[in-house]
Amino acid sequence: GEPLGIEHPSYFKNHSRVLEVWKGHLIPQPAVFWTRQVWDRCGSMDEDLGSQWIDYDLFCRFSKEYDFHHVDQVLATYRLHEGSKSERSSASDRLEEAVRISKRYWGPAVHPLFWQLALSYALYRFDRVGRARRLIAESKEAGRHGHRAKMVMYAAPAGLLAPEVAFYVTVYPFFKEKAKGLIKRVLEYLGNRKGVDPRTAVYFDRTDLWDDNFVGPYLSISRYAPKGTQALLIKGEAYLSYISRTLSLIVMVDGLEVGRLKVKKSGSFLSHFALPKGTTSGQKKVEIRATAWYTPHHFLKNGDFRPLSWRMDQVDFDTDKELET
Repeated sequence: GEPLGIEHPSYFKNHSRVLEVWKGHLIPQPAVFWTRQVWDRCGSMDEDLGSQWIDYDLFCRFSKEYDFHHVDQVLATYRLHEGSKSERSSASDRLEEAVRISKRYWGPAVHPLFWQLALSYALYRFDRVGRARRLIAESKEAGRHGHRAKMVMYAAPAGLLAPEVAFYVTVYPFFKEKAKGLIKRVLEYLGNRKGVDPRTAVYFDRTDLWDDNFVGPYLSISRYAPKGTQALLIKGEAYLSYISRTLSLIVMVDGLEVGRLKVKKSGSFLSHFALPKGTTSGQKKVEIRATAWYTPHHFLKNGDFRPLSWRMDQVDFDTDKELET
């Protein structure tokens, strides 16, 4: 008699978690299923709500009586297009409307739940982490110009506002680069201890390049190989500070592996992969699989849940470059 929500179980244990929509509304509406008993007790849709998010209003009522449970299967899908509700409004507008719906279920001001949610929302609006990130950026800029006093002036409040962000932005990358042995293993554990967030898992099947040229664990692109092609050139950048495992790129052309590149340090890299003799000209499918990745949000709390492996500058077939492996 309990509704089934296709999502990570830790997110939907109780009523308050569903109402804290500002922490991330992850209930996938097309893939939520419930029994007639639940509908009779909590339904139906409130069509007089004056909002397009009547499904969230329904889930708020469900959560008062029942827990959402995770089903580890793909049971639904949907497509975003210009006419869809999600595309007709901004993320901030959608959130404000959802918060308005959430507040319908906070209860009276004498109830502990009301104050729990009011405090949580106030902290969200204060934007503690966002303020800290901006201060850290100001501190770095001051440091680049040699203004040590200003650097400390910005860094100190950032550390107080969001010590976890300050640690991963400033201290963690430095020691991750220099540390060895046990200390290095401890730092790698800290960076990898959180597991896979469901908001990250949804991107694992993505094969395209992101708009900012970052690449996830798997890239599949098409490139034209001119006559006389001898090699595939790959140029990019790697940021290993937040990657806990060895990053290697496995390169395939039309399903055939042509080489592997082990990325040993952060920064730019360039490599040529020799193609088999007799490779013909024409359109080719290039696949690049990465053995490691990181999620920016786990370290920077910036809302970026993409699994990122490296940044692509160029992938092209080459006819006359000296081969490098």
